[in-house]
Amino acid sequence: MESGHISFLPLLIVIALSFAVPILLSPIRRLGIPVVVGEIIAGIVVGRSGLGLVSDEFVLEVLSVFGFAYLMFLSGLEIDFSGLSARGGLRASTRWARLRRNPFVIGGAAFAVTTLCSLGAAFYLTHIDLVDQPWLMALILSTTSLGVVAPVLKERGVIESTYGQTLLAAALIADFVTILLVSGFAMVRAGAALDLLLILVLLIVFVASYRL
Repeated sequence: MESGHISFLPLLIVIALSFAVPILLSPIRRLGIPVVVGEIIAGIVVGRSGLGLVSDEFVLEVLSVFGFAYLMFLSGLEIDFSGLSARGGLRASTRWARLRRNPFVIGGAAFAVTTLCSLGAAFYLTHIDLVDQPWLMALILSTTSLGVVAPVLKERGVIESTYGQTLLAAALIADFVTILLVSGFAMVRAGAALDLLLILVLLIVFVASYRL
């Protein structure tokens, strides 16, 4: 990109693909290919890994950040947070039954299992000299893209079911926790431990405000 020149051609290509991919996938919808998967494949084809038609333009970078934040906001609206609030006066057996049906508990357990498997894979990759940072690789392998899970569940019409809410909660926990831990890992390596402490304090204040 030349200095002071902003090209809107990559944005035009992205908009055209976002309009054309669902139309092209509609005749083969019976194969079960989600629209978001088709759009990702189309992005790989026209991006730097493929034909190189779309580069890192300033307009696309701004819109990508805005779009990611907006998608996370919409995904948050789809989650039923009423499962977090426990009703008092319940017997232990009833409370245990509620925990087993709570999407956030199941999602947290699924993320814990995924993290353990990712740790094993990361240390194995370190053992064969493919990676240098096993903890960072474990976080990368543990993450789940909420931006992919939410559109697929909504497209299939199961986002409001218990199954859909459980998958959505698992993706939310994995996305949020891994982003937080990767940011903390980078801040500690950069010597910004005080900023990390401030983030933890803000998180505690947010949880306390929610409970109140």
